Amino acid sequence: MRTLRLLVIVSVLGLAVPGAFSSGRAASNHVATVNRGHLLVDGKPFFPIMQWLQCPSLFDQEAALGVNVFLGKGCAGTTDVQELHASQQAHAFSVLPTPGVSTGASLLGWHFEDEPDLKGIQPPAIIAEYQANRKRNPQLLSFLTVTAGFFSKRYPPAWMHGSVAPYRAYAQASDMIGTDVYPIYGFCRPDWITWVADAQRELVALAGGHPTFQWIEAVSTSSNACKGRGVQPQELRAEVWMAITNGATGIGYFTHSWTGGYSQFRVDPDLQAEMRRTDRQLSALTPALLGNPVGLKVSGDGGAIDAVARRAGGKLYVFAVNTTRASLRATFSPTGATGRKAVAVDEGRAVTTSSGSFGDRFGPLAVHLYRIG
Repeated sequence: MRTLRLLVIVSVLGLAVPGAFSSGRAASNHVATVNRGHLLVDGKPFFPIMQWLQCPSLFDQEAALGVNVFLGKGCAGTTDVQELHASQQAHAFSVLPTPGVSTGASLLGWHFEDEPDLKGIQPPAIIAEYQANRKRNPQLLSFLTVTAGFFSKRYPPAWMHGSVAPYRAYAQASDMIGTDVYPIYGFCRPDWITWVADAQRELVALAGGHPTFQWIEAVSTSSNACKGRGVQPQELRAEVWMAITNGATGIGYFTHSWTGGYSQFRVDPDLQAEMRRTDRQLSALTPALLGNPVGLKVSGDGGAIDAVARRAGGKLYVFAVNTTRASLRATFSPTGATGRKAVAVDEGRAVTTSSGSFGDRFGPLAVHLYRIG
């Protein structure tokens, strides 16, 4: 049985929720920065919800699900200008390959070569590219995705000779670093779903304070590497919150499938509905997700409840996910909690607090989001 893992986050919904960008602003006016382990865009907290390599023809559909950043260019014939125009029309940002244009009304920044560790591209090359990006436009950001070679249940590529130190260097050479695990889609092992939480925690430890994200499997088939079922809605939601409660300050969805012919977006309607629900909450709760950390004690009847809490604007939020497929009960004691009840966000119910603590039941892979005060 895994030990209980905790991290608390508390924050407010009362802050203005940042959109993808403010319409009418000049391209040069966008300022994207890193602040205390998360992103700010034009001075407001920003939680990127990304998609990878999508053609502009899909932007409107995916933005309607809550995607606010399109990372990479999914259609080779699309110019940077066309890409930026399409993301602007979808009220989202673009992150383009480097080198690329240096300004644009929806340009958030650039991304390095995908999974450079797997391709033998070493950190000095990424550092040089990062420095060039800073000269190109210091008000935009650089994103990097590496494989899970740093993860203790996997292994680094041969050129690292067993060391994960290069991953630390990769993190220092980017503004935001992410990884991909895909236990269900990539390995056909639903019982390995906790890898998402475990790998995220290890990535945060390697990143040295840099913002981190994780690509969440959101495909309704398995990959070509194994034969199995696709991801289920409850699993997608649990993976998103496993990443967040273990330190992610952004997420992305991987939706590509080569089963039954190639598609950039093979996502069944029920999975799309869960994406829409979860993304709506992520957008509404952005100030809370990126608020000031608060201490949290979690106790329960065993298993693994991952929880995180933050405070901002006088309100406290506790976000929790059951990382197992068993039913559990947990008690949460956030530092400084006041009030008589903890409202379960979007559930139409509340739980009573006593001396700042409250308890609740969790079904398999269940997620509960609480607001206090």
